Amino acid sequence: MLVGYEMEWTTRYFLHRAETWQSQLVENNLLAGPRAYAARQAAQWGDMALDAERAFRVVNRNYKTVM
Repeated sequence: MLVGYEMEWTTRYFLHRAETWQSQLVENNLLAGPRAYAARQAAQWGDMALDAERAFRVVNRNYKTVM
């Protein structure tokens, strides 16, 4: 079982990855294909952060939300 801090770190890592991919979308020189890939990756990492947040709140009453 993950300890409380590891739960927080996991969610923060997923959010970091989502933000990293999101930052790729602001580049003006991206073609449609790479832009779509970056958007999909940003959404996927964001969804993983949300899923982790929900699961951690269920198993740990003391979990502090990071979102």
